[in-house]
Amino acid sequence: MGNYRVKNPIPVMVKEGDGYVLRTVPKGTLLAIEETPLNLTRHVIVNWSGKNALMFARDLMTHAELASDDAPVEPFGAPGQS
Repeated sequence: MGNYRVKNPIPVMVKEGDGYVLRTVPKGTLLAIEETPLNLTRHVIVNWSGKNALMFARDLMTHAELASDDAPVEPFGAPGQS
């Protein structure tokens, strides 16, 4: 479905162990959208360097922009990422 570059930090939920942890995807990060329908009423699953994260579709549409499909996705937990 494409890659998106984050324009403003976006909160996401990342599965860790038996639950989810709230993380913030920083500005400039590239995210790959998984096969989840993108609409304004649901969550989407994004791939953040090999880890799936759950975010609101509205946040993605508001705080990210479509990027080149061949742009590299940023490593999860890279400096500046929480």
